Amino acid sequence: MATEDSTRANYTISVKKHGPRPQVVHQPQHQIPLFTLQDMRFFQHFLMTCLPRHPLGNESIWSHEVPCLSQNHEYLMHAILGLAASDLMRSQDPSLVTSAMAHRVKAIQAIKKSLAEVPKSMTTTSTFEEGNALMAACFALTFQSVCMDDGMAEFMTFCRGVVLVAIQMYCKGCTFIFRRWVGEDQQALLRPLMETLPLIPGGWTDMAVVAIDALEPLCQHQVEVEYHQHLKEWTRTLYVNSFQGM
Repeated sequence: MATEDSTRANYTISVKKHGPRPQVVHQPQHQIPLFTLQDMRFFQHFLMTCLPRHPLGNESIWSHEVPCLSQNHEYLMHAILGLAASDLMRSQDPSLVTSAMAHRVKAIQAIKKSLAEVPKSMTTTSTFEEGNALMAACFALTFQSVCMDDGMAEFMTFCRGVVLVAIQMYCKGCTFIFRRWVGEDQQALLRPLMETLPLIPGGWTDMAVVAIDALEPLCQHQVEVEYHQHLKEWTRTLYVNSFQGM
């Protein structure tokens, strides 16, 4: 007993003198994506220089609402940074192609992950934010496709993505942050600016007519035939009115 009491006393004295042993605290892994100073350069370039011009008349949405959404949606942030990097790549620094493509890939991967994890029961508020963030990301990726040498297929893919997201939002009764982007609104905005444009050079129209006419043998199904007919009508309209032919 004396030995046990002595051990306890020595331990008590040691604790009072040196304090308790420090505990190792394991820090949780960082869950928030890390961005570099170069990414901040891309973000500033997006805000100052390369805001998407579509839908028309939504410049304030792109400069205020969309950046606010991007802080909660990784795919939108990467889509914004990728677009800005591609724009800088074309105008200033071709070496930024790696960063531009890296952000594009991350945006697409994050979109796929988000769509796979969307809960079956979402509130109207969460659907509103998620839907508009997805739509903005698709718009940004669409505009980035224009900067790519072989981006036509992806351009068409993300145009379709915008429409699909919009349909789902409409079915859920959500409001769009983008204004006047469907129906005749876009033409109404363009008409005062473009209806007085001079005719497109006749040689260009001739080449367009010949190229589209050459596609006719490839059209087999009814939808293809009708679509081809519309294309022929549009191109021939360019002979008399550039705006109506668009």
